[in-house]
Amino acid sequence: MIPAVLLACQRMESVTAPAGRQFSAITEAAGDGTRTCMDGSLNVLWNGGDVLNVYIGKNKPVTGYAPADAEGKSETTISVREESSGGSGAIGIPVGEESIGFNVAYYPKVSGSINCQDSEYSIKVSVPDTQAYAENSFGRDAFHMVAVTRDVDDTDFRFRNVSGALRLQLTGDATIRKIILSGNSAEPLSGAATVSLAGDPELKFTRSSGINPATNTSITLDCGEGVALKGGEATSFFIALAPCVFWTGFSALIIDSEGGRMMLSSHNQQTIRRSTVLTMPAREYVADDVEFVDLGLSVKWATANL
Repeated sequence: MIPAVLLACQRMESVTAPAGRQFSAITEAAGDGTRTCMDGSLNVLWNGGDVLNVYIGKNKPVTGYAPADAEGKSETTISVREESSGGSGAIGIPVGEESIGFNVAYYPKVSGSINCQDSEYSIKVSVPDTQAYAENSFGRDAFHMVAVTRDVDDTDFRFRNVSGALRLQLTGDATIRKIILSGNSAEPLSGAATVSLAGDPELKFTRSSGINPATNTSITLDCGEGVALKGGEATSFFIALAPCVFWTGFSALIIDSEGGRMMLSSHNQQTIRRSTVLTMPAREYVADDVEFVDLGLSVKWATANL
């Protein structure tokens, strides 16, 4: 494989989270597709039918939905689906669950409950090891956000971003099928994790080892049938990531539709921060699946807050 070492300045850009102003309780069901996306100004926008967890004063969730007219908006009303087996008008809260004294919304929909340890609340979540490509954005279910109200009577969800993102930029004439990202020091990138609810939300992966570890050290961006590059014009590939430090850099294995491969490699410490996009310099994709030489050159980066 032909090496491509990231040399030019990277940019760190802020991402703005959507703020759902209110939520209402209804029994109407909706589709289970989540597609929250990002616009060209790095604002996170809702899509109609987005699905998320809503914890209404309890540590177990019900399902919330964004309406069809939420498409492309930063603010919307979240409706809560009836979860109980019968009746209408009442919010279905699972029997026997504990009160937490406030409301929480979490995107995307996860199976985890809210836990309390040493008076600190957190949500159990799982970060998938595969994300779907989306043009000029991250894919469905990829970018995590959370909102916590002051008390159970407060229905104003002001979301805060949990994730950050890495943007790779490629030029050339190939069709890209997938990108596999891994840290050079085997940092966990997907799997079981918890998200703290106090202060700035913090996602921490579950420490594990053995034959079936709870976390994975790689994450794959699946481009489906392929994304055709545009010659000299750079095409962006966004990978949503939990905040982390790549202590000795990271490597991205890029695979095209013909089976060709190229490795992008950075050997300097790189940091993914909450609510930011780390943008790497554009590189030309040239496949050679025979030889890989990692030059291990330095990478410089700078921040730019939008």
